[in-house]
Amino acid sequence: MTPFSIDAKRSGLHVNAYSEISGSGAILHAFDLFFELQDTGTLIQVLLLPRTTERGRLNAGNYKAEDSSIFLVDANGDGIQEIVVQRRRDEIVDGRRVRPPVFPLQVYAFDGSEYRPSTATRVVLANRQPLERAASVEVGTAPR
Repeated sequence: MTPFSIDAKRSGLHVNAYSEISGSGAILHAFDLFFELQDTGTLIQVLLLPRTTERGRLNAGNYKAEDSSIFLVDANGDGIQEIVVQRRRDEIVDGRRVRPPVFPLQVYAFDGSEYRPSTATRVVLANRQPLERAASVEVGTAPR
Protein backbone atom coordinates (compact mmCIF):
# COMPACT_ATOMS: atom_id res chain seq x y z
CA MET A 1 0.00 0.00 0.00
CA THR A 2 1.29 3.42 -0.93
CA PRO A 3 -0.31 6.71 0.19
CA PHE A 4 -0.33 9.55 -2.33
CA SER A 5 -1.86 12.99 -2.84
CA ILE A 6 -4.63 13.34 -5.40
CA ASP A 7 -4.42 17.12 -5.01
CA ALA A 8 -3.67 19.63 -2.24
CA LYS A 9 -6.86 18.71 -0.32
CA ARG A 10 -7.37 15.00 -1.08
CA SER A 11 -5.29 11.97 -0.14
CA GLY A 12 -5.30 8.61 -1.82
CA LEU A 13 -4.11 5.07 -1.24
CA HIS A 14 -2.65 2.75 -3.88
CA VAL A 15 -2.88 -1.04 -3.39
CA ASN A 16 -1.06 -3.54 -5.59
CA ALA A 17 -2.33 -7.12 -5.22
CA TYR A 18 -1.38 -10.29 -7.01
CA SER A 19 -1.72 -14.04 -6.96
CA GLU A 20 0.71 -16.66 -8.16
CA ILE A 21 0.17 -20.31 -8.99
CA SER A 22 3.26 -22.50 -9.26
CA GLY A 23 3.64 -26.03 -10.48
CA SER A 24 5.25 -27.35 -13.63
CA GLY A 25 4.83 -23.82 -14.96
CA ALA A 26 3.99 -20.58 -13.23
CA ILE A 27 1.14 -18.13 -13.66
CA LEU A 28 0.98 -14.71 -12.04
CA HIS A 29 -1.74 -12.08 -12.28
CA ALA A 30 -1.80 -8.68 -10.58
CA PHE A 31 -4.07 -5.67 -10.38
CA ASP A 32 -3.88 -2.20 -8.86
CA LEU A 33 -6.56 -0.39 -6.87
CA PHE A 34 -6.70 3.31 -6.06
CA PHE A 35 -8.80 4.78 -3.25
CA GLU A 36 -9.60 8.28 -2.04
CA LEU A 37 -9.23 8.62 1.72
CA GLN A 38 -12.22 10.56 3.06
CA ASP A 39 -11.98 12.83 6.15
CA THR A 40 -14.02 10.20 8.03
CA GLY A 41 -11.36 7.55 7.33
CA THR A 42 -13.54 5.82 4.73
CA LEU A 43 -11.86 4.56 1.56
CA ILE A 44 -13.72 5.19 -1.72
CA GLN A 45 -12.51 3.27 -4.77
CA VAL A 46 -11.57 5.70 -7.54
CA LEU A 47 -9.83 3.39 -10.03
CA LEU A 48 -9.26 -0.32 -10.70
CA LEU A 49 -6.48 -1.27 -13.10
CA PRO A 50 -6.89 -4.97 -13.97
CA ARG A 51 -4.11 -7.11 -15.38
CA THR A 52 -1.23 -4.75 -14.64
CA THR A 53 1.08 -7.75 -14.41
CA GLU A 54 0.74 -11.12 -16.10
CA ARG A 55 3.37 -13.82 -16.34
CA GLY A 56 3.15 -17.35 -17.61
CA ARG A 57 5.58 -20.14 -18.46
CA LEU A 58 4.23 -23.04 -20.50
CA ASN A 59 7.57 -24.84 -20.73
CA ALA A 60 11.28 -24.11 -21.08
CA GLY A 61 10.85 -22.60 -24.54
CA ASN A 62 7.68 -20.53 -24.07
CA TYR A 63 7.35 -17.62 -21.69
CA LYS A 64 5.30 -14.44 -21.65
CA ALA A 65 5.43 -11.52 -19.24
CA GLU A 66 3.57 -8.22 -19.29
CA ASP A 67 4.25 -5.66 -16.62
CA SER A 68 3.32 -2.05 -15.91
CA SER A 69 5.06 0.92 -14.39
CA ILE A 70 2.59 3.28 -12.74
CA PHE A 71 3.37 6.93 -12.13
CA LEU A 72 1.67 9.95 -10.60
CA VAL A 73 2.23 13.16 -12.53
CA ASP A 74 0.47 16.52 -12.73
CA ALA A 75 0.35 16.37 -16.51
CA ASN A 76 -1.50 19.63 -17.16
CA GLY A 77 -0.35 21.78 -14.22
CA ASP A 78 -3.77 22.01 -12.52
CA GLY A 79 -2.51 20.60 -9.20
CA ILE A 80 -4.34 17.28 -9.61
CA GLN A 81 -2.26 14.13 -10.06
CA GLU A 82 -2.95 12.00 -13.10
CA ILE A 83 -2.20 8.28 -13.05
CA VAL A 84 0.00 7.18 -15.95
CA VAL A 85 0.46 3.52 -16.86
CA GLN A 86 3.35 2.39 -19.04
CA ARG A 87 3.08 -1.27 -20.16
CA ARG A 88 5.81 -3.51 -21.52
CA ARG A 89 5.99 -7.12 -22.71
CA ASP A 90 8.68 -9.77 -22.83
CA GLU A 91 7.93 -12.96 -24.75
CA ILE A 92 9.84 -16.08 -25.73
CA VAL A 93 8.26 -18.45 -28.27
CA ASP A 94 9.97 -21.71 -29.19
CA GLY A 95 13.13 -20.52 -27.47
CA ARG A 96 13.35 -17.22 -29.39
CA ARG A 97 12.71 -13.77 -28.01
CA VAL A 98 9.86 -11.99 -29.77
CA ARG A 99 10.26 -8.30 -30.51
CA PRO A 100 8.23 -6.48 -27.86
CA PRO A 101 5.35 -4.28 -28.97
CA VAL A 102 5.29 -0.60 -28.13
CA PHE A 103 2.36 0.24 -25.90
CA PRO A 104 1.04 3.81 -25.72
CA LEU A 105 0.90 5.47 -22.32
CA GLN A 106 -2.48 5.15 -20.63
CA VAL A 107 -3.46 8.31 -18.74
CA TYR A 108 -6.23 8.49 -16.13
CA ALA A 109 -7.49 11.90 -14.94
CA PHE A 110 -9.40 12.58 -11.70
CA ASP A 111 -12.83 14.12 -12.40
CA GLY A 112 -13.67 14.96 -8.78
CA SER A 113 -15.09 11.56 -7.89
CA GLU A 114 -13.01 8.96 -9.77
CA TYR A 115 -10.17 8.48 -12.23
CA ARG A 116 -11.28 8.05 -15.84
CA PRO A 117 -9.33 7.39 -19.05
CA SER A 118 -8.00 10.66 -20.44
CA THR A 119 -7.60 11.71 -24.04
CA ALA A 120 -4.11 13.05 -23.28
CA THR A 121 -1.69 11.74 -25.87
CA ARG A 122 1.49 13.36 -24.59
CA VAL A 123 2.63 13.33 -21.00
CA VAL A 124 5.96 14.63 -19.74
CA LEU A 125 7.24 12.10 -17.21
CA ALA A 126 10.16 14.25 -16.02
CA ASN A 127 8.60 15.00 -12.60
CA ARG A 128 6.87 11.66 -12.20
CA GLN A 129 6.38 9.93 -8.88
CA PRO A 130 6.65 6.16 -9.35
CA LEU A 131 4.32 4.03 -7.23
CA GLU A 132 5.76 1.07 -5.37
CA ARG A 133 4.53 -2.35 -6.39
CA ALA A 134 5.04 -5.67 -4.64
CA ALA A 135 8.11 -7.58 -5.77
CA SER A 136 7.21 -10.67 -3.78
CA VAL A 137 4.86 -11.44 -0.93
CA GLU A 138 4.77 -14.74 0.92
CA VAL A 139 1.69 -15.81 2.79
CA GLY A 140 2.10 -18.26 5.64
CA THR A 141 0.70 -19.10 9.02
CA ALA A 142 1.24 -16.87 12.01
CA PRO A 143 3.56 -18.19 14.74
CA ARG A 144 1.77 -19.85 17.66
